[in-house]
Amino acid sequence: FDAGPPQGWTMPPTASIQGGTLTFSGPGHAHFSAGQVRNFRLSFRYLAGQDVGAVMMCGGGQPPNTTECALMMPPGAIGFDLARGGQNQPLVGSGMQWQQGQWHTVVVQVSNGQVQVSVNGQTVLSGTIPQPIAGDRFAFAQLEGSGAAFDDVVLAPSP
Repeated sequence: FDAGPPQGWTMPPTASIQGGTLTFSGPGHAHFSAGQVRNFRLSFRYLAGQDVGAVMMCGGGQPPNTTECALMMPPGAIGFDLARGGQNQPLVGSGMQWQQGQWHTVVVQVSNGQVQVSVNGQTVLSGTIPQPIAGDRFAFAQLEGSGAAFDDVVLAPSP
């Protein structure tokens, strides 16, 4: 984000690039298309806001038949959910203290239906996605409140 909004991203009015980071002043989703993705490694830095931050991955389909995986990051927790047709199914979750004002390095690895999430080099979640999905949309979001920020986003294929 150092050079401003990345090409191909859709930004809501509540999102802006400030100091080289994607920052939210209120609820909204900044998203991009990455082509069909099934196995991937997504890394980014996250600065917790007042409420729930989230990253949606592998979004596909048209309403009401959409599918996506979501990394949910509310205060005091972290979870990995599967959403199909608007129905959210939590897959794995854990307690997690997001330190306000501190950047956290997050890595999400999805490979052959398995997911592993690490924060600051420590594995905090691992589990199985019951029905692997593939899609092309990724989104970074502030679901409630404001203040979430994302930086150093890298998406790469995974075996």
